[in-house]
Amino acid sequence: MGIAAAAVGCALGVAALLIPAREVLYSSELTEFGCFDAPAGRGCAAWMRVSVGNTGNVEQDVVLLHLPAAASRWMISTRVFDIRASTERRPDPVIAHREVAQALVYEIRPLPRNTVVDFHLQCLFCAPEDAGALRASEIRVEAAAKVRQGDPRTLTLLRTLGAVFAFLLPRG
Repeated sequence: MGIAAAAVGCALGVAALLIPAREVLYSSELTEFGCFDAPAGRGCAAWMRVSVGNTGNVEQDVVLLHLPAAASRWMISTRVFDIRASTERRPDPVIAHREVAQALVYEIRPLPRNTVVDFHLQCLFCAPEDAGALRASEIRVEAAAKVRQGDPRTLTLLRTLGAVFAFLLPRG
């Protein structure tokens, strides 16, 4: 029993070393369903998901998501998820938005560790230029942590699998 506990402790230690203290990942996926002729002119339908996740070990006080100004014409909703299904329940972050010059800014305050916020954007019957206006290159995330592009869920899964693999490796 003591050996198993030590092995689990070693695996958790390795996993902790793999996870940086401060890290925020974000990804975006745009799906354009196409354009069609409507009575009022040409209309398009598109859907986008932007995921912003705290994959580090420290809560982020404020994370800002900058979307192009065209996003203000889209329907936007949010959902908050616990990436690791933690046993410790944390309150959901407060999400507020404001329009600034050439952008729509969402403020996530605070963004707890192991938490991802999904922004779902829908554009139905919008102008063709609006359907193509949201490109990944025009989306920006700011935080006190290191920010990079990538899927927060995939990275968390890969880190967990790495920790399990390290646990299963024979010791010297």
